Amino acid sequence: MQMPAWKNNTWGYDTLNNPYGPEAARLFLANSLQFLTQPGQWYLDPARGKLYVRPPDGAVMEQLRVELPRISTLIAIGDNLDSPVENLGFHDIRFSHTTWLGPSSNIGYASQQSGAYLATLLPEYPPDALTSCKWGCPIFEHARNEWHQTPAAIQVAAAKHITFDHNVFAHLGQYALGVGNDANANITGVGLGTAGVFVTRNVFADLAGGAIQAGGVRRAAHHPRDPRQLNTQLFVINNRIRAVSKDYRDNSAVLSTYVEGATILHNEVSDVPYDAIDIGYGWGIQDAHGNPNYRLWFRGYDFEANLVYETPTTHRDVYVGYNRIHGAKQYFHDGGAIYNLSASPGTVIAENYIFDNDGRIGLYLDEGSRYITVRNNVVADPKGTWLNANTISNAMPLRVTLDNTATGNWHDGTQVQTICFATADAAEGRAAFKEKRPPVFRKV
Repeated sequence: MQMPAWKNNTWGYDTLNNPYGPEAARLFLANSLQFLTQPGQWYLDPARGKLYVRPPDGAVMEQLRVELPRISTLIAIGDNLDSPVENLGFHDIRFSHTTWLGPSSNIGYASQQSGAYLATLLPEYPPDALTSCKWGCPIFEHARNEWHQTPAAIQVAAAKHITFDHNVFAHLGQYALGVGNDANANITGVGLGTAGVFVTRNVFADLAGGAIQAGGVRRAAHHPRDPRQLNTQLFVINNRIRAVSKDYRDNSAVLSTYVEGATILHNEVSDVPYDAIDIGYGWGIQDAHGNPNYRLWFRGYDFEANLVYETPTTHRDVYVGYNRIHGAKQYFHDGGAIYNLSASPGTVIAENYIFDNDGRIGLYLDEGSRYITVRNNVVADPKGTWLNANTISNAMPLRVTLDNTATGNWHDGTQVQTICFATADAAEGRAAFKEKRPPVFRKV
């Protein structure tokens, strides 16, 4: 509840004071000695140098083993885009015991999506933000390109031909592996610039954050001016990922944002609170010619810092195939077991098996998704929504999510959510927005 953490958690979207899906919203209180009520719980008081533990029933204190991590980064690879690190391999290694102390500072952790968070408070933060910005407002959009990413325990940037094979990533205090993240998520101060990174036959388990965070979220990630910053050719194959994102539940198990040519293949992902595999970022805002919904409703392009690009982003040619996903979506209605944001030419989501998805969304094409093929997937979740395409009904007929194909998929649920309506004309949409009412639709 320190500043700016408190203010940053109470404006924007899905805020404490206006959560998405309030009927299922949760608020967790932590980090107080008074909360130790069950065996296995603990509290650390760094000011006094004391660790309080409620031991498991029958445990002998003198025989307990306690691990208290003190460092946040185990390995940082690459610090110069001019001479990237090349040809490194990590095999049969166990990576464990890191911490991330950022959320314990006054910055806190004002999560936005999948490990991106607000690290500063805008000077223009309005005095009535609790009401005027509880579900988005134009000034909040000013800072989208300034979000920070969670620093991973193992960081790779400015590097080529790096292999992580047959390792164990466990008991880590944040995302386990960061590949080509923004500079602010690397202790070297250099970000992006990865090519040919192989993550194969590893186990990821018991993590505070997600397993893999690839790509950045800032301008240099989606539209690199320097070709050396491009992230390309990421391979995530044959990994076992389970029980991750235990503290930072907003972290997807596998995240690939702006990576050209990512392949996510033959992985098993289970027991995760949020999404299993997320690709893309940006809500279509950074796509060629921009997002008309963002222009009309949220006025984001009114700010000089938010450009309307004429060229596409680097999110393209992604293949998500033959993954086995179960026990996902345990906490959050929004998102999907497999989820895409923004346009991605040449991207295919195929032959995946999704089951026990907690009655939530299996395959989700979120705002701005375009040019994606969803083919021959199996979604076994009879109470869930097997496919959702977020076409932004209140912004119709602006058409922000289109030109996608779903074919040959098998599902035992009957629900599919995609808006196939348009307003009578654009003027009706603008009038409805001005008058704060739903627009009048006509079926097309």
